[in-house]
Amino acid sequence: VVDLPPVASLESKYQKVEVYSSNHFGRVFVLDDCLQLTERDAPHYNEMFAHVPAFEYLSRFPEEERLKVLVIGGGDGYVVSE
Repeated sequence: VVDLPPVASLESKYQKVEVYSSNHFGRVFVLDDCLQLTERDAPHYNEMFAHVPAFEYLSRFPEEERLKVLVIGGGDGYVVSE
């Protein structure tokens, strides 16, 4: 995906995190040498995790004014921003 050196790289005893910059994909997040997400595809991917369950819940309980949710994982923050 990206043939350039990482913009940022950090390694702990548990995992290696790298961020690359791509003209086509924007920022690219790689965890333990596995592509996790890109700026270009993240909004579409995360809408399915956030909107579909919320709409399903609200269709069953329309009187709810506000949803309280717990996001487990989601370290990139995209689901929470939705």
